[in-house]
Amino acid sequence: MKNILAIYETFSETDSKAFVRYLRNRNQRGDTKNIQLFTLIEKGKHNKAAEQIYGASNRNTFYGLCSRLEKNMIEYLANKSFETEASEEQELLKVLLASRVLLEHKKAAVAFKLLKQSEKRALNFELYSILNEIYETFIQFSHLQSDYPVSEFIQLSNENMRRFRQQLKINNAHALLKESIRKPSNISAISIVSKEFDKLGITLDASLTYKSLYQILNISTMVAQAKSDYYSISPLIQDIYEIAVRKESQAEKHTYFHLKILYEMAIFHFRNKDFSMSKVFIKKMEDKLQANEGFTNQFQNGLLLMKIMNHNYTGAPLKALSLFERSNSDDWDLQLAGCMCLFQQHKFSEAYSILKTFSHTDSFYEKRKGLLWTLKKAIMEILLLIELNLYDLVVSRLQAFRRKHRETLQSMQEERVLHFLELAFTYYETPKQIKTLAFKEKLEHTFQWLSHEEEDIFVMSFYAWLKSKMLDCTIYEATLALVENKTIAQ
Repeated sequence: MKNILAIYETFSETDSKAFVRYLRNRNQRGDTKNIQLFTLIEKGKHNKAAEQIYGASNRNTFYGLCSRLEKNMIEYLANKSFETEASEEQELLKVLLASRVLLEHKKAAVAFKLLKQSEKRALNFELYSILNEIYETFIQFSHLQSDYPVSEFIQLSNENMRRFRQQLKINNAHALLKESIRKPSNISAISIVSKEFDKLGITLDASLTYKSLYQILNISTMVAQAKSDYYSISPLIQDIYEIAVRKESQAEKHTYFHLKILYEMAIFHFRNKDFSMSKVFIKKMEDKLQANEGFTNQFQNGLLLMKIMNHNYTGAPLKALSLFERSNSDDWDLQLAGCMCLFQQHKFSEAYSILKTFSHTDSFYEKRKGLLWTLKKAIMEILLLIELNLYDLVVSRLQAFRRKHRETLQSMQEERVLHFLELAFTYYETPKQIKTLAFKEKLEHTFQWLSHEEEDIFVMSFYAWLKSKMLDCTIYEATLALVENKTIAQ
């Protein structure tokens, strides 16, 4: 079961649904238990799965079922990988193998012609591991031809190894930073990234490939998202994008990475409250997708999310909600965004109905979506329960939140989240207090704001709820006032 759970953690919502279809297609008998077991795992009810499936603990039978399900999950992932693997890479591997067979039979002329063609294609797509194999083959069989001296192949191989090692450094940075951001700290995003890049010897310059630029951008925004700190990392992200623009000619060979760069930049500008630039990158994405429709499915949810968020924070909330309601998507990010939009329009029951569809534990969502995403969902639930006047649930959710997240938030020096929830509960119990001078002084003393430029847009959005109670305005009015750094007339 341990292996099954580890594999399951790699599945997205889409994967889970596709995997159930995969099982149905494979199952030969109507009473096969593998779907039932997988459903229990999805619901987090796998601890007593044997009893639930077989009626009594039947260890040997259940062990066999688990073994078959694990095998099915591995097969599904392998098949999915082959379906999505770059066809160019697969074709080059086939040609490389064919060339080696020909060289073993001393058919050097045709084999070297194929290898040179493969080299050109591999260079175009920056497939360094395959290039290593190509140059190794050139060197191994160079004695069979006289057109190219072996020293030329050795030089090309060394240059490719330099690029390969650079790629390895970037991969290592991604892995190390992903591990680093799991550990609570109050260090800025730029400090975390710069320290790791310096340690690994990663520098920003024109020698970086287009793919490498995307990976460095992705690493940087990953840390910024985890720290809710897009401000400090702004100069680095701008520098990365400027280099990418100078390499625009390579973008056509890397449509997927180009789209990912545009998406990262749309998010970056949105999180920094530069909505006009975010919309510019959304438009660039749309234009790119029109010319490359094969990528639409991979980017449609992300593109829709950015449209909804930008409409919502630029005075067009009804347009944002209309886009959300027409989407019919069960994507978690879209659902949480729609919930927030409804909340800001005081449609509390509708928002809570969406939130109730998140049926897994916080630990489950934290593994899939990260700590900050999970905190946003939990805070949203508490505020909605307050608005719906469900006292017992408010108390239990607050207690659970403090118990689970207090130490983590304190280690991150983000106690203001805890202070905010305490103030929210104070308002809930005695609403009149929010109008008193004592409450306002307590708010100013306990809730430490960053500057408008540095403060995270989602922190502002939650604080706007409390602000709306103090100023007798709508949550949405308070949200826009904070985001736009304006004062609401009282």
